[in-house]
Amino acid sequence: MRELKKERLRAAQLAEDANLDVAVDLLFGPILNRWLQRTGPLTPEYAGQVVETALGGLRPREP
Repeated sequence: MRELKKERLRAAQLAEDANLDVAVDLLFGPILNRWLQRTGPLTPEYAGQVVETALGGLRPREP
């Protein structure tokens, strides 16, 4: 399952030096934490914000 997630991340136009193992953790860690600890609602909007925030930090930077 982790390899499938990493394969999908490769298609997301990430920085060449992005660590895909860390990227998977960045995406799923906050969602899993919210679900396990019940710290707030786990909504599609929240999940979308997590994805956009994580991918935004993993995309290549313009010089």
